[in-house]
Amino acid sequence: MSGRLSFAIAGISLLGAMVFRFWERTRLPPGLNADELTDVRLMESARDGRVTVFADIGNGKGREGLYHAVLAAVTTFTGKGLLGLHVFSAWAGMLALAMVYALGTRLFGRLAGLSALGLMSFTFWPVLLSREVSREMLLPLVVSAALLCLAVSLPVYRRKRRRGANTTLFAALGVTLGLALYVHPVGLLVVLICVVFIAYMILFARQKISRRRGRYITFALLMLMIMAMPYVTSSIQLGSLNGAQRLFENIPGISIGNTINGLMGISLRGDSDPVNNIPGRPLLDPITSIIALTGGVIAFRSWRKPTHALVLVAGVILAPIAFLAQNGPDFHSYAAILPIIALMFGLGFDTFSDVLVRYIPRLSRPLTVLGFTALIAFNIAWTGQDLFTRWPNLISVRQAYDSRIAYLSNYLDQTATQTQSVICSRGVPNELDANTQLLLAMMNRPNPPLRYVDCSGGFVMTRGGESQQIILPGESDLANAHWRIREWLLRGEWIEGQQIPRQSVLIMDVEDRLADVIGRFTLVPVSYAPETVSPGRSSETNIPVYFGGNIAFLGYAPDITSAYTPGSVVTVVSYWRVDGVVPPDLLIFTHIQADPAAIPIAQTDTISVLPRQLENRDVVVQVTYIPLPENMPPGDYQISIGVYQNTSDQRLNVLENGIPRGDRLFLYGITVNN
Repeated sequence: MSGRLSFAIAGISLLGAMVFRFWERTRLPPGLNADELTDVRLMESARDGRVTVFADIGNGKGREGLYHAVLAAVTTFTGKGLLGLHVFSAWAGMLALAMVYALGTRLFGRLAGLSALGLMSFTFWPVLLSREVSREMLLPLVVSAALLCLAVSLPVYRRKRRRGANTTLFAALGVTLGLALYVHPVGLLVVLICVVFIAYMILFARQKISRRRGRYITFALLMLMIMAMPYVTSSIQLGSLNGAQRLFENIPGISIGNTINGLMGISLRGDSDPVNNIPGRPLLDPITSIIALTGGVIAFRSWRKPTHALVLVAGVILAPIAFLAQNGPDFHSYAAILPIIALMFGLGFDTFSDVLVRYIPRLSRPLTVLGFTALIAFNIAWTGQDLFTRWPNLISVRQAYDSRIAYLSNYLDQTATQTQSVICSRGVPNELDANTQLLLAMMNRPNPPLRYVDCSGGFVMTRGGESQQIILPGESDLANAHWRIREWLLRGEWIEGQQIPRQSVLIMDVEDRLADVIGRFTLVPVSYAPETVSPGRSSETNIPVYFGGNIAFLGYAPDITSAYTPGSVVTVVSYWRVDGVVPPDLLIFTHIQADPAAIPIAQTDTISVLPRQLENRDVVVQVTYIPLPENMPPGDYQISIGVYQNTSDQRLNVLENGIPRGDRLFLYGITVNN
């Protein structure tokens, strides 16, 4: 096969691989799984300047920090949503394919290189791995890059042009090995592969290592030692987090059961975890497995050839991680050995081609082309069907990746700037709940114009009830909403669509209905604070009542009952309108008092929206729960309400014709019985 034809086929394969890795980039995988979320949080820590050799993820476990630092740098340019987070993985996967092709071509010839490239390009797990936000997706690149540096630096394969040792090549080898340590604990095994293979070359290679090349090897190892100093220091200081301790933590020891399960994952019964695989789908089809096994046997029989020994040494050292994992097969444990399996497949396919040349030379070329094309076409069809159709539609996959949140993030990316959007999120204003944080992490649009409200205790109707959309990230958000809030929500219309989860998006236009409700409030007067009453000044006023700080009290919906017992909870639903910029630390206080001049016997200060997000004409519905003390004396009590700034405890004045008149309003009375 000519070099030009080989490059052309490789180029076509890489284009096909790019389609498999970039198509439906924001929807496949359908979200982020728990392990990916941990890496995203570590990326945010790195972005904030907390870059460490070993990041503590809790429970005495750690992770190498280089991946998160690089991901933080990349997402500075690509954005942090599902697209930005996954782009780095896809390009790293593409680079690994190029490395495998270059390595296979140099070790075993062009046909072997193309075969290895085809296997890595269109096999389900390598493709899915290139779509993950995880350190493991870097392992095929790290392993193939290290082996390529070894092959190019040492006299491993026959070169057309004789070339001596080169400083740049050995510097690349040292840097690659040094970086491998900071990516994953498997980096320690990559270093071991290098050391063992150099020893092999010194002891068994026909072409001996020259003194000059030996000095370059020393130079590469010196670079490795310099780069490894922070790693060694951190390993000593953080014993429970270091990579050496975690390397074999999932390997309880040599077990026949674990070994059988690990080996069966290649061709019989694959990983059962839906995050990694369609449960039970083997890594390779039976024919491909036989060809790869043949390549492994050939490598073992020809161990005195450096080309075969390089793959054999790497396979033997990496095999325990892949095939002895507890509760295997675990495809994440296969990540590092994927290039080795691909190279063995390439060697095996090249061997079968040589057999055809020997016994049926006239038909050898068409049969080789037919076999290569058939295997690649089969894997393209098999992987394409499973990756784009079967796997994302598994219920277990949707649950593992929080696909409801992912679909909502994609929907908001398209609509948030066109429609006023309110997100129900428990914990507002102090924090956003886990669903909302995950939603924001998956969105590709930076700083989306969203409002947040805790629908269990509040609501906001934007611009006086004009058209808006309500996002319910959690499946129980509607059920958890206060019943008066739920009444408003159910006046909206559910948005249905193929990529919109059920009961997750509501479109509301309640301007007329809101005007009717507030109009009825005007029939119920409220009272000014008693200390502001004087002869000639009415103690009552009609709604709306204006406060300082550009906020107006529109009315209230009293609790269903007005009679309570000690220990029960009084619920007050109040309505407020924003007339301009309000203080960002605004809080609503609700007091229960027997004597207006005395300290409240019960009170709650709260707000269920983010005041800084409020805009002119927004209407806020606030549900306030006031627990009554267990020892509360029976009697009649009054409910008063007002607003203040949390940072200064400064109450905002009630305004009568623009003139301050106290700082609270009295709504209605309740009775507490024994």
